[in-house]
Amino acid sequence: MSKTFHIVTNIVIIVLAFLIILFTGMGIFEMADGMRVYTVSEDSMLYALEDGRYGDLVSDYHRNIVSDAKTTKTMEECYAIARYYEAAVDYKLALQENDNELLERSKNQMDDASNKMGDLSYAQGEINKLLEIE
Repeated sequence: MSKTFHIVTNIVIIVLAFLIILFTGMGIFEMADGMRVYTVSEDSMLYALEDGRYGDLVSDYHRNIVSDAKTTKTMEECYAIARYYEAAVDYKLALQENDNELLERSKNQMDDASNKMGDLSYAQGEINKLLEIE
């Protein structure tokens, strides 16, 4: 066999070995990234609140609760708003469906959450206006 054939074969083997190593590394990185726990920061929660994205706030709340994220006073207040919004949506549904049991349970949850909103309690009025309740 010619010398050129050996050189080309060696180059192809080196390129293929490099690609195998590259793709293996990328796969390991993807698996590690998939196992990483992401939590939502206080700033992100405040931005969601500022933009009136209460649904996002609820998602952020649940993500942090599941991830056992460290909280601050402000985050706890954001959590209270998220719980209030969830309960308010249930309350609105209970009004539409004439479900007295859900209505009472939701009202109690809303009252409990509103007591924990602290400095961010202005959101309660915004949520009530948004959902057209009370």
